Amino acid sequence: MNAADHLFAQRALASSPVLGMLPPVLRDRLLRSAQTIRCGGATLLCAAKEQPTLLYLVRQGQVELTAHSADGEEMTISALGPGSWISWLGLFDSRPVQHDIIGTSGSRIIAFPARLIREAVEAVPGCYPVIITEIGGRFRALIQWVEQSALANRDRRLAQLLLSLARTSGHDENAVLLTRAKIARLMGCSRQTLHGALGELASKRLVRLAYGRIEILDAAGLERLG
Repeated sequence: MNAADHLFAQRALASSPVLGMLPPVLRDRLLRSAQTIRCGGATLLCAAKEQPTLLYLVRQGQVELTAHSADGEEMTISALGPGSWISWLGLFDSRPVQHDIIGTSGSRIIAFPARLIREAVEAVPGCYPVIITEIGGRFRALIQWVEQSALANRDRRLAQLLLSLARTSGHDENAVLLTRAKIARLMGCSRQTLHGALGELASKRLVRLAYGRIEILDAAGLERLG
């Protein structure tokens, strides 16, 4: 790693709810083992049906999680931006992941050996409740989206999808980084329909539509949307 990457990783370790609990000697060991992955194009970090051997920290750009259907279709289910960690669950679940982990073009990803992360956490058992809380929060957000996708009207479905994507994005829980086209696929609607629905949310000042992202201005308002 160069000096800037090293400093970023050092600060990220110290501020992490989980890894910040480690004593400095263990965090230093993790820093010495880290490597930077530079994504000149879309880069497959870990393929579906493989067991992750690295824990990824997004330094620049973003990492996308992409699911595949039996007939070959694919859908991006989450995008994680700078400061996000991927994937805690894969470190402690012996089963392979069910989605591709892909670094987008121009991204810089700092990777830590999963084995060393597990050894460090095992040395500080107090980390486990925090890990469970982190994973549990994302799981609850996904379950809520599944419920609303089956029961709610279009506007509420979109509101809950945006909240779910933001809450599972890792570092920034007030922004959705997926493209409009990928959100439309998750919604099961056309881009034109999505554009109109997002415009309505923006007119109510619940979200702000920015280049490459959707910023959530009023999460409570999205929750109340009926």
